Amino acid sequence: MRFRHLLYLHGEHSCEAEAPEPYRRLLSVSSSHQPERIPLKGHDEYTIKFSYLEKVAAFYRYSTRRGPFADFLQVEWSDRLRRLMASPSLADDESEIIRHFVEDLYKYEYLILLKEA
Repeated sequence: MRFRHLLYLHGEHSCEAEAPEPYRRLLSVSSSHQPERIPLKGHDEYTIKFSYLEKVAAFYRYSTRRGPFADFLQVEWSDRLRRLMASPSLADDESEIIRHFVEDLYKYEYLILLKEA
């Protein structure tokens, strides 16, 4: 199958995100599988149900690729990072930033829509 061009790429906080099996005990990624409100300072955002978007794309005969941002930004699971992720209560400010960043790589998903040539 050849694809002429990338039609659309979207990335967002997914309500269907799941941590890969080897890292489930290290990552605080829980999925309700239903869109949820994310209260932020000054406004609210909502998680997205990517499976709905995939169904719409399929209806219009687009092929899709979907996955976590971690597909693009590979995490080096060093001993230090494993300790940091396993002990959130011991985290200093820098460690807390790293923890949130790594978890977000698995909470945020991308969806690519492709059109066949």
